[in-house]
Amino acid sequence: MPAINPIRFIDYVCDPSTIKIEAVHGVGEKYIHICSKVSNKVALEASYIFRLTEEKEDFHEKVRAFCNAILMFTEKEVQHYVNADRIMPALYTFRNLKEVRSRSGNLIWRST
Repeated sequence: MPAINPIRFIDYVCDPSTIKIEAVHGVGEKYIHICSKVSNKVALEASYIFRLTEEKEDFHEKVRAFCNAILMFTEKEVQHYVNADRIMPALYTFRNLKEVRSRSGNLIWRST
């Protein structure tokens, strides 16, 4: 019987530093939940299918997909996508996210 992964939580360092990205995967869950936060307030979030055997690099790949997806929206679409109480943090993330790094400093994603 394969070992069950414990809850994994990875947070990422962003530029600007007022934005934070978190990735969470729970025991037995088939999804990884990723969210961006501004001043500890959730701005944008998404869930991705995630196999129980995936490694840390696979977390990073999902975070790259999340960041690329943010930039695929227009500003108007961001305003319509999020709840009213999240509009300002979501727009701040959309307008200002430049890069994402792991806690060890490895570049995960950079805006082009």
